[in-house]
Amino acid sequence: MTYCPCNTFDEVSAGGLSAGGGAVVTSDTREGGALAGGSAIVSVVGEMRAYDGLLAVYPLDEEQSPYLDRTIHMQDGTAATATSPTQDDGVFCLSSNYFDGRDFIDLSIDRFPADHEMAFSCWVRIQTMYSEKTFFSDRFFAIGTSYLNHLKASIRLNNGDTETTVLAFSTTRLSKDRWHHIAASWTPSGSLKLWIDGEYQGETETPYSETGALTTRSQIGRFSGGQSVIGNLQEVRLFPEAKSSAYWTAEHDNFCKAGFVLQGETVGATG
Repeated sequence: MTYCPCNTFDEVSAGGLSAGGGAVVTSDTREGGALAGGSAIVSVVGEMRAYDGLLAVYPLDEEQSPYLDRTIHMQDGTAATATSPTQDDGVFCLSSNYFDGRDFIDLSIDRFPADHEMAFSCWVRIQTMYSEKTFFSDRFFAIGTSYLNHLKASIRLNNGDTETTVLAFSTTRLSKDRWHHIAASWTPSGSLKLWIDGEYQGETETPYSETGALTTRSQIGRFSGGQSVIGNLQEVRLFPEAKSSAYWTAEHDNFCKAGFVLQGETVGATG
């Protein structure tokens, strides 16, 4: 279980020379940049941008539709019901979207390349117990919770004659009203692996590499035709390659653990 409050960090830029008196030097110069919790949008023509290489990134911090994809692909989502997810507090003092059981977001274009390794991550805070829900669904992949509140991922595979759905479950249950970072990674003819809060949860072997068709619609907050999530979602991220445990631990810690900013010792005045 992760308790992830609003993290803060301090940046102090100061210096000075004291010779027989006092000196106060104030500096407000910032060089470089920091991408903290996925909240920054960077666009530099001809250079690498934030989230380059990702298939899609949805912070889900909007008050209403559209729900922006912050990658270069700019394939935004739209509210698919008369009501839409509402803006709410999230991790790292950022915003999230709250889904009330009717809300979901339609994604018009399938994101994961078929028959190719892939990965998924997001932050979730569920507000129901013992109810199967889906956080995200795509053409052949879906992830959510089981009836027992375990993280559950499914992938549809074609073995040549028939299609079969392979399931993977976490060993840890998601807690109600607590933020959790969840992640999944799949390798064709390999396995479907799961993580919660940066901790490896196990895997299920997937002997086939050809993907089938799990659903014809890509959605956030619902599996096609089913009831949507009751709770919060934030920072939905789709990757075109499998990711390691070290990657998911780092993605979790960049939100939830202080210390990623290093501070040197104080140097006394000389003169």
